[in-house]
Amino acid sequence: MKRATALITGLLLVAAGALNSPSFADEKNIPEPFRGETKGSPIEIRYDDWNAILDMTVLDAGTSDRSVASSPRPVFGTRTVRGNTSSTRNEGNRIAFPAFADYEENLRILEQIKTELEAIPEQAPLRLWTKNEQLAYWLNLHNITIIIELTKQYPMKSLRPLLKGSRKEPALWDQKLMTVSGIPLSLNDVHDILVEKWDSTLVMYGLFQGYVGGPNTVSYTHLRAHETPEHLVCRLLLEKKKTNKL
Repeated sequence: MKRATALITGLLLVAAGALNSPSFADEKNIPEPFRGETKGSPIEIRYDDWNAILDMTVLDAGTSDRSVASSPRPVFGTRTVRGNTSSTRNEGNRIAFPAFADYEENLRILEQIKTELEAIPEQAPLRLWTKNEQLAYWLNLHNITIIIELTKQYPMKSLRPLLKGSRKEPALWDQKLMTVSGIPLSLNDVHDILVEKWDSTLVMYGLFQGYVGGPNTVSYTHLRAHETPEHLVCRLLLEKKKTNKL
């Protein structure tokens, strides 16, 4: 993964011209550093390194044809069925976790990209970004964080143990795994910020969860983020098996 190493510097902050005054909607349930937006802001975050890594480690399963996977056959001579038996097990892209779990240097690259992402709002507060640029930032930060954490748990057959927590050991999604603008955040915190700020549960379909049939692992560039949340989600849902009409 030498190519990705060379692209670590690809997280560029590009700004030109004067910024408009930030605008604030009713965002009282969102931590203060994450409130507001600046319409027409020239600030742009590039994710060249993250794109390169996903290009090398994600198997694109293509657009879903909404078909149901056939029942798996038992092991010859027994009634034992091994592996994933879900009817949606063929849905969605696949990420090659061994590329990170078996090679520590590759995992360090992911962690370095995550650290750089966390630091960007210290240089340019989120209120100075467009709302869509913020959307791309949160989706990418969430997804790279969960891939790092699931890599540390690999291999495992089920995510259920990670969903259960206690006072001493919170569930994975409740652990404070990121720090942005001095505020420790969990994966669920990012989910809540997205739902509150975009006033829609639709944005959660951009959050990779690590399970088969869930949202795909993709990188959200500023071009994708310039779509409306509804268009973004419609495109994502077309890549998944969904029986409900949009």
